[in-house]
Amino acid sequence: MLVDCCFIIELVLRYVVKGLRRKDDPIFTSNEGFWVLRCDLIKLENQIPLFVLQHVFNLVPIPNQCTYTLIELTLLFFKKMIPGNLELLQERYSLEGKHFLDIIRNYYLPTKPIVKSRKLVPENIYSATKLQKMGFQVKPVASNSILDIQFDKGVIKIPHIQIQSHTEIVFRNLIALEEFNEVCSNPIKSYALLMRSLAETIKDVKLLQRKRILLGKKEDVNVFKKVCEEVVMKEDSYYKGICEQINGYGKIKWRIWYRKVTCRES
Repeated sequence: MLVDCCFIIELVLRYVVKGLRRKDDPIFTSNEGFWVLRCDLIKLENQIPLFVLQHVFNLVPIPNQCTYTLIELTLLFFKKMIPGNLELLQERYSLEGKHFLDIIRNYYLPTKPIVKSRKLVPENIYSATKLQKMGFQVKPVASNSILDIQFDKGVIKIPHIQIQSHTEIVFRNLIALEEFNEVCSNPIKSYALLMRSLAETIKDVKLLQRKRILLGKKEDVNVFKKVCEEVVMKEDSYYKGICEQINGYGKIKWRIWYRKVTCRES
């Protein structure tokens, strides 16, 4: 573990402080190889306790060119994997975490309060195209977190998400972290399952792309189907209250429509 700690510290230092790199540095000359390495560092099975890394960081000689703390180096190293405005998120969250993956998860967490549910069992919702046919509107919304999904008077507001090559591995490991840690809440797993329901078919994906909610290459946008293949939501779904609101609103609209039809026929 000591060797791993020294390697990680040197890696983040050389990434942030470019003057420490060699011209022929094999890690940074290959963009693809570097991304593979960065993705490996967020895998749940590769996590090293942050207090261990911090202890080694305090012992090793740090170059004068570096004025950052270990946490600041970490955030700069993983910045491209964290959606949203990192500076604004830093104001909201403590910079502490158990390990790298836990720190990244902190910056994914929703900023809006949870919508309370009256039911024990979470409800499923229809796909985006079916909801649109039922009279719902699906709109993009600006927010500090991609998890800040809202519902208001027939409008489902979803922050846009940029689907990239690393999105799948990030979500897989964040979901694994939530399932592994019983104390941990599950907003990220709930988000992935909700997005899978909304983007059920190609037509749904195209609709969400037109609405500028799903952004990215066509071959990458089905990422939520992939990451949720073996994921099951239990009673504690984070979006249980919102799904309940959407389904309840849909029932009201159906009753209104039914009454209008029956009145015309009579």
